[in-house]
Amino acid sequence: MVASAEKQVVFPDLHGRYDLLRAGLAKYKNFQPIFLGDYINGQPFERDVIDAVRDNYDPQLGNAVLGNHEMTLLTVLQAALSIESDKGDVEVAHTVIDLWSKSRAIGYSMLRSYGVNMRLYRQPQARLLRLYERMQETGDVDFLSQLPLMFEGRDMVAVHAGLTDESLTDQVQQLEVAKKQLLAGEVGIEPAQVYSHDLSRVRGAYAATDSVVVTGHTSFNEDETTRISDDGRHVRLGSNVKRESETTIFLYLTDQAKVVPVEAS
Repeated sequence: MVASAEKQVVFPDLHGRYDLLRAGLAKYKNFQPIFLGDYINGQPFERDVIDAVRDNYDPQLGNAVLGNHEMTLLTVLQAALSIESDKGDVEVAHTVIDLWSKSRAIGYSMLRSYGVNMRLYRQPQARLLRLYERMQETGDVDFLSQLPLMFEGRDMVAVHAGLTDESLTDQVQQLEVAKKQLLAGEVGIEPAQVYSHDLSRVRGAYAATDSVVVTGHTSFNEDETTRISDDGRHVRLGSNVKRESETTIFLYLTDQAKVVPVEAS
């Protein structure tokens, strides 16, 4: 159930860290959660993380956005389906899967989380098809496919990586087009607002808006005191939670304009 919009708490990249997500939701249970994407690829609890995000998602608010890992996931799943059905540009689809298999952009943790037997399914194509089947059974493919690429709230924008210097209106339109292309199975859809580490490293305000912009994407070895820019208009929440040894997550409380640490439960 989504809480009142008067109090909002922004969650950064989770990368399968259900323990950190659970701790944050419990501590700020009276806040409306907003999620910055990258729910997958890290620790093998991606399915639990996605379930919790689904439970707290309001489609009218769009309070969870896609990260680059989810966009890559949807791209390679589309490629696997294209090869299986022999539809679309199969050659390009083979290239996409080959690149994925070499980069491990969707790691073993994701496959384990959804119960894909890697000994039984040894080839990348077979693993992706089985992952697709499992995610269809749970409804997670449909859920991820409906998520936006940007959240606009009251005096606050949440986006995975950051904003360019173009007007916010233009960027919203660009991201809507990118989302349609992604769902149509087009490859190479990597909008800077979701993929650019340079944008997430910006330490001041973004020219596109006077609102506070909250981002994740890039890991910063910083405590809560240095994650808000001096002008107060850029909040950087990313940290290396992929590592099991990382026991702290940083959240942003919109009503207090404050970054707070939360320890794993």
